[in-house]
Amino acid sequence: MEKPNTKVVNFQEYKDRKNKREVNRDELLKLIKKIVTSK
Repeated sequence: MEKPNTKVVNFQEYKDRKNKREVNRDELLKLIKKIVTSK
């Protein structure tokens, strides 16, 4: 019963990391847009 549990936890961690990466990309895009519009 322990192995499926750790798999679920790992999946949650993977999803969290993926979400963070998505957010970072969005923030980067916003920053780039700001820089482009400020020039």
